[in-house]
Amino acid sequence: IERRESPFRRDIRAAGGSADFLVASALSLDSSPVRGRARAINGFPVVLDSGLLHCFSNKDQCRYVAQLTSLVRTGGRLYIGCFSNENPEPWLNPRRISRDRLSELFDKDAGWRIVETSRTWWQR
Repeated sequence: IERRESPFRRDIRAAGGSADFLVASALSLDSSPVRGRARAINGFPVVLDSGLLHCFSNKDQCRYVAQLTSLVRTGGRLYIGCFSNENPEPWLNPRRISRDRLSELFDKDAGWRIVETSRTWWQR
């Protein structure tokens, strides 16, 4: 894992905020300093996934989501941008995820509740 200086750090400070940026393998979060940071603050209030979930195999999707479960605090939010099986053709996405698959991955028994899904078009 590597800690990097963000090019946005100055702007964040100017706005009165602060941020730390950590780099880690998304499939090894439980064994990374990201996990320690999450524990120190009782879980992250917000986690963003911008185009990653759909890249994993079904097995790795389950592994990834299980690790996210331990990083997001109770009442926290996870925002996901992923390719949907409803994207119109011709659109050669790597993998697509259905609403049903999201429901399987973010199961209520694991502490998740899907608040909203919405369509968004990502232009190339």
